[in-house]
Amino acid sequence: MKPFYGWRVLGAATVGLALGYSNIGMVSFGLFILPLSAAFGWGRGDISVAMLLMNCAIIVMAPIAGVLIDRVGVRRVLLPSIVLFSLAVGALSFLDGDISTFYLTYTFVTILGIGTIPATYTRVVIAWFDRKRGLAIGIAMAGIGIGAALIPLALQYIIASYGWRAGYSALAGLVLFVSLPVVTLFLRERPDDLGQAADGVAVSPEQASIQAAGFEFSACLRQRSFWLMAAGFPLLGLFTSAVIAHLVPLLQDRNVSPGLAALGASLLGVSLIAGRIVCGGLMDRFFAPRVVIAFLLGPIVGLGMLASGASGAVAFGAVLLIGLGIGAELDFMSYLVSRYLGPRAYGRTYGSMYAAFAVGAGIGSIFMGYVQQRTGTYDAALWTLCLTTLLSLLPFGLLGPYPALPAPGVSSKPVPLGVSQTSSNGVTYRHSSVHRPDTEQRT
Repeated sequence: MKPFYGWRVLGAATVGLALGYSNIGMVSFGLFILPLSAAFGWGRGDISVAMLLMNCAIIVMAPIAGVLIDRVGVRRVLLPSIVLFSLAVGALSFLDGDISTFYLTYTFVTILGIGTIPATYTRVVIAWFDRKRGLAIGIAMAGIGIGAALIPLALQYIIASYGWRAGYSALAGLVLFVSLPVVTLFLRERPDDLGQAADGVAVSPEQASIQAAGFEFSACLRQRSFWLMAAGFPLLGLFTSAVIAHLVPLLQDRNVSPGLAALGASLLGVSLIAGRIVCGGLMDRFFAPRVVIAFLLGPIVGLGMLASGASGAVAFGAVLLIGLGIGAELDFMSYLVSRYLGPRAYGRTYGSMYAAFAVGAGIGSIFMGYVQQRTGTYDAALWTLCLTTLLSLLPFGLLGPYPALPAPGVSSKPVPLGVSQTSSNGVTYRHSSVHRPDTEQRT
């Protein structure tokens, strides 16, 4: 029996996410704010406009990327995107004092790198893993945390030693010479491409149909869960982008040295890793919305601590709490979309949720920047983000039990619990009210 290839796929996805748009485009952004401000005299709010434009591009491009992933496959979208993304990041090293060029280049970083967002990699992960899907998603998404832990320290050293232009060049090199070869060699889209099955366990055709169950995208738009998630994720995007973009300058404003501020950003990355893996494993064992609510309590407390003026070790403790929540939230997105809406239109549904998340992310970073630019501190912005994160608990708390997902070949209209459906291969499925989606039973 062949070794289960899914673990190699999971490793490639982890590396790809570590060096994808989330880290190279977003997490690294904050380390360039002060160097660019010193070089060109731009204000922090003005620089943060680039983050707004990046998220506006995400809003437009993420659903488009989702359609392409569903229609032409992951590799055909991902591999060209990695190459173009690295070139766009490298172009940032040639910036001059024209801030409009800065805005335009960062917009192209997002457009060309759209294939490297989590939707692409998690689409592959959910194809290879079913029974331990939450843990697998958590491990893959921990790649973002690994990158967030390592990149700030290395990047801060490069910027301090060789300048911000060298920093952008180094990021481009990582994408082109590390991510591209690993993903090209090891990422395969579906287990049946290699004669294997999800989880490495042979399943019957009936079980395979259940694992591939899900709503068509048009039917997803009629699901209450779709709109509840679409309401919750923008609220999470607000605090995520604000903290990621402004953590380093926030800490330096509180008399933390640049090196220790970069260490704070790395600490955020470490807590991201813990949040992703622990959250993913817990969602396999417990009802996911309850796990979501539990993990969001950390950022609420952490934001309140920073808003209260925490400094020194207390501020780093707040960063840990916030990082646990940031680490878990994209796990939420992948897992909830796959369980409430299914894998049938996963690219489009995840792309839509990521776009909703980006709406909040675009507002959060620029809001944080301009509050500091106008008032001289981040405190008012932090209290506001504490409140919006608290409000995000409501839509996730209202999601309710996992639905009965229609099997392939069955109408994707919502079906009452307890009602049977017959697929095109003649297999009949009876839908159960048990929380887990794999409790559809053959009758």
